[in-house]
Parts: sequence; structure tokens; C-alpha cells
Amino acid sequence: MGLFNQWWGLPIALLLLAAVALGSSSHNPPNYEYNTSNSTFQIGSSWWEFDESNSTRNSLMFDNLRSLGVFHYLTLNLTQYTNSSTFDSEYQDSKRTSVNRTVLNTDNTFVAGIQVNFINTTDVSSNKTIQTYYFQKNGKYFSIQIGGSSDTVNEFNDNSIRFTLESIISTIK
Repeated sequence: MGLFNQWWGLPIALLLLAAVALGSSSHNPPNYEYNTSNSTFQIGSSWWEFDESNSTRNSLMFDNLRSLGVFHYLTLNLTQYTNSSTFDSEYQDSKRTSVNRTVLNTDNTFVAGIQVNFINTTDVSSNKTIQTYYFQKNGKYFSIQIGGSSDTVNEFNDNSIRFTLESIISTIK
């Protein structure tokens, strides 16, 4: 029995150590502060993971592939615009139906006390829904775009997506 414990003890210990290391790095801490351009914010949930390879100085990308799996995969892109004219131009372009996308609806609402212009679109060639939220805070201009399969976006819209929006918008400095 002593030989068995020596033989299997080390591999089991290494596996446990690897599982703890992977588990602790698989999600971002909920109160971690992210930087975009000259602003900071918190995403408020370990549900989203930072995607550094698809991020730039003005636009940060997140996804939830590990949390929800490939069938419920969503992406989140937060963009800070350099000025109001770029922001306005992007917003106006988003409201138009094009060859590749159909605008389903638009709305003006409040999230965390900030007025937000909401645009819900669908990709013509796929079953993908994209929700874009345009807003201004502290004299700065932002959009948050959430995209994924239409079923997934609709399923999570009322709870997780709303919580994420509130977390980001309320913590932007």
C-alpha cells in the first residue's frame, strides 16, 4: 500500500494543483478595472472573459465561451469614441438597415441613470442578433455591442446582459 501511495500521490497532487490553477484563471475577477482610451470601468461579473487578442486601445472585447459553452456564446465589445462626431456617425449608421443587417427595433432607455440609445439588429445571412447601446457619460462617448445567436441574446437579455450593462455604465470613470 505504501508503494501505491507514493506512485499515485504525486500525479494526483499535480492534477489537483493544475485544476486549482485553471479554475482560478478561467474567469476575470468581478471587480477588476479595465482601461479603454482615457476611461476605466468594471464589468461586474466573472461571466465575461477579457479577449486581449481582439482588443485595441479604444475598444475592448469580452466573451463568455468558457462560462456558457459554444451553443450560448456571446461577445461584448465596449468602444470609446474619440469625439462626438465619430460617435454620432457610428450611431446614425447603426440605425440603418443595410444589405447585411436588418434593424429590428430602436429604443431610448435609461441604464444606471444614464440615457442609452438602443439598437437591435439581426444579421441577414445568419441567426445572429447584435444589440448596441450608445451613451455618453462624463463628457465621453461609448457604445457597448453584444452579439450572439438570436436565441442566446434573447434568452439572456433580461437578466445577465442587463446586469452587465448596469455594471459597466455605473462604473465608467
